[in-house]
Amino acid sequence: MPVPIPVYVVEDLATHQPEVLAACTAVATPRQCVPATATQAGARIVAGTAPHTYRVDVLRDGQWLSRYLVFSEVDAPAERARALGMTVGVLAVGDSQSPPPAEAAKKPEVPAHKDTPVAREPVAPEAPEESAEPAAAPVTVHVELAGRVGSGVDSPRVGAGANAVFLRRGFPLGVFVTGTWLGSSSTKLEVTSRWLSGGGGLVAVIVPSDGFLLDARAAYLREQWHVVASATDELPEDAATRSYNSLELEVGAAAQLVDPLHLRLGAGLRTSPAQQVRVAGRALGENPSPAPYASLGILLRF
Repeated sequence: MPVPIPVYVVEDLATHQPEVLAACTAVATPRQCVPATATQAGARIVAGTAPHTYRVDVLRDGQWLSRYLVFSEVDAPAERARALGMTVGVLAVGDSQSPPPAEAAKKPEVPAHKDTPVAREPVAPEAPEESAEPAAAPVTVHVELAGRVGSGVDSPRVGAGANAVFLRRGFPLGVFVTGTWLGSSSTKLEVTSRWLSGGGGLVAVIVPSDGFLLDARAAYLREQWHVVASATDELPEDAATRSYNSLELEVGAAAQLVDPLHLRLGAGLRTSPAQQVRVAGRALGENPSPAPYASLGILLRF
């Protein structure tokens, strides 16, 4: 009776194990591929460190044979499972022209001699080292350009921002730098305001995946508020500038459009010390704090 091939399948393909075993059996017939744990398996399918990469290890003739398969992110899990199962079957069966194991195991007898080495117990073969796999980039980068709208002096302030996020692959925390430019005009107060800020902070990836991303950001910023009051019949044009520190918290979600392009929607809150501007006794307004805002932009993931 043909010896079955015990196969271990990595967890993210566990729901497609039947497809793996069916494809493996179709190639390795009359041998049959059966499920097994990682410690009992004579064939293993494990995830690689690079995205969409899997390694297939098969124990044959006392040696571990390995193959690496790299898929596109658009490949369906079922198709990946079938391709991996066929690879297991090919490695397990080997060259059909090779002599049967029983015949290959026959060796000519060697007469005993005093110099003949003493036979030793066979050493269990070792699985291939991970270093044989092509190295993946250790850091992923997200670059975002977004429009932003939030509360202003007495009218919404509108502008744009840019962010660069740096994440270590496989680690949920990273750092980012950010800069924003916002402006608002108040016809009631006849005041024009401009906010320019820059800083950085920490980002936590809550839901990581190829096609969707949910993250939370906390930033420490240096902000400059420049206010210009229009001239009136009684007073000339006045201007004032204030600089202060602020904190910003934001939660955002990004959905993939076309790799590496994502659409990201964010909502946050910026807080800063109370800032009120008066020039020559004329009130030009008070900086809003806390100031809620929303953003919509394009995110590139590398």
